[in-house]
Amino acid sequence: MRTSLRQMEEPTQLERVLWLHGQVRRCLEPIGVTPLQAGVLLHLHCHREANMTKTAAPSAYGHRL
Repeated sequence: MRTSLRQMEEPTQLERVLWLHGQVRRCLEPIGVTPLQAGVLLHLHCHREANMTKTAAPSAYGHRL
């Protein structure tokens, strides 16, 4: 069986990121959470001092932070 040069090379960083994104999406799909939502929840979990009410209030009125 003939193998092309591309098949012998390691995947690029972009290919790895896209593969991981697909894996994460498949893991989150059963619970109905998008990767973006999971990222926000992870950020809030790691930064417990973050206050979403204070963060969201200016954007609700069209102000930039």
